[in-house]
Amino acid sequence: MQPPTLIPGLPSFAVILNAFVVPHLQNQIQKTCEGYSGYNWFFAASIYAAYYYDQISRRQLINALALNMAQPIAGNSSGSSHVMRDLKNESVYQGAYNTFFKNLTPTNSQGVSVSDFKVFNSIEGWSPKDWLHAIEVFFTIIYSKLTSSASECADEALHMFDAMPTTGTQEYNKLATLVGGVGQIEHLKNLVTQIKAMPPGERMSVGVEKNPWVMLYNGVTATTKPRQLFSPFGGGVKLEARAFAQPFGGHIGPWYWSQWPRSSNKSAGGAKIQLSPEEYGGASFGPTDPNIYMPQYSKYPGDQFGLKSYLAQKSLFNQVGIRANPLDYRFLYSPLGASTSNDIVAKHSTAGSNVRQYEVAALAPDLFDVTYYSIQPNFQDRYLADLQNLFINHLSTLDPSLQDTVYPRADLGASSGTPYTVKKQIEFARGIGGGPVLHNINVFWYIQRPEHLLTSWVYGGAADRDTFGIYEEDPKRFGVCNKFDSDGLPNDIQNDPEKTVPGACYDGGRSGFSVKIVSPSYLKYDQLNIGGGVGNSGPIKNPPPPNW
Repeated sequence: MQPPTLIPGLPSFAVILNAFVVPHLQNQIQKTCEGYSGYNWFFAASIYAAYYYDQISRRQLINALALNMAQPIAGNSSGSSHVMRDLKNESVYQGAYNTFFKNLTPTNSQGVSVSDFKVFNSIEGWSPKDWLHAIEVFFTIIYSKLTSSASECADEALHMFDAMPTTGTQEYNKLATLVGGVGQIEHLKNLVTQIKAMPPGERMSVGVEKNPWVMLYNGVTATTKPRQLFSPFGGGVKLEARAFAQPFGGHIGPWYWSQWPRSSNKSAGGAKIQLSPEEYGGASFGPTDPNIYMPQYSKYPGDQFGLKSYLAQKSLFNQVGIRANPLDYRFLYSPLGASTSNDIVAKHSTAGSNVRQYEVAALAPDLFDVTYYSIQPNFQDRYLADLQNLFINHLSTLDPSLQDTVYPRADLGASSGTPYTVKKQIEFARGIGGGPVLHNINVFWYIQRPEHLLTSWVYGGAADRDTFGIYEEDPKRFGVCNKFDSDGLPNDIQNDPEKTVPGACYDGGRSGFSVKIVSPSYLKYDQLNIGGGVGNSGPIKNPPPPNW
């Protein structure tokens, strides 16, 4: 079955744009087609620029975290002045050693030193670009450019950066009146022009994909020399233990294509996994064909319709009631950084402006998101402060080129002094706790409750709260949470970071994954079929050293 074709200028798209007009401005805009046309362009360009700056900031942060993971674990083993740090900005090596030492019996712990404990990092020295490929895409937004005649307004669908308002035209002058001067128009034109000309590595992206042939794992070896029981004389017996494990983590997104040849640094071949804009080809934008250049996104695994379906276009209630002001995207004039609001979602600059609520509702996770990503319901309260501290004191020293715009930010919907989380996104969009329901109840792909984000290994339950660390794979508890920590917990739990769980759920499921023990034989096997497709097999590119 072929997806339906979306024709530029269909009423479903035009109605939404036409509705983005604050009532007190409508009479002015309707006086001339040109004034309305300039508004269409300004709104489309604002959305485009806001998306770019949000994703490029987060992508650079991902690269910085990957660079940290490539540092030596045991200190200066590679002549580096840096070591891998954990989220608390503490030595990963020291934390692993402390865990090892605390689990030794009194006999085994006698005489054990740091030199008896070694850790191997599988991606030490690897550049992030060698195992994390940014999926750069090529897309635009098509807007309705209107020109007037004696009897009517003529409508033409154009790329937003191929037909910018020109100085001296009626379109330009009317737009300047609406937005309060020419300065903001020129600023936005310059932003859009710069984005279009960005070099590889700084272009539009829909995330990163991980190279399966570069495997993330750690090796640990430990040596003790305990005395034999009832043998007080002579030296101890040397005991050595060695193990490999893939550390705690989670999904970071799907491949773009369903196959990944071992010789390639990106997915290639097979079927498309992500329904999205075309991969960047370095060419100029061609015809205004939305099937090629419009920002299509899958809403559930296997989705081949994306935003082209009627259901997707009707996924939010009462879209004709959306109201906005041309200056709702004030972020464009206040760059991202540690001392700014870091809020790219539309503001409420005028009474009656409500586009922000609809943007937050559209951002709430769907089935595609929870399938391919590990989503933290309560990231801001649980992890953000630690990540910001790690950025300031460690990540920025690893890569001095990092700009302040990469400073870690909260989930979309947050602004200065207003905490916001993915959990709140879902609750707001679904009307949980009061307020209107913005998600169309007939749309099946939206996540209905925050606990549905908890799709991985879980704790043993509230009864185990004094022995946190016991995990069980209980399918009955996936997508279930009887109590989030943000809902209020006993002080001994809420204030103890050792008794927290990824996913912010005190009694129920969790997000992310636990440590997985792997066999050294598997890591050294030369016929692994991990790239998808027939005949696409071979060894990983970073096997353990021979002496491991």
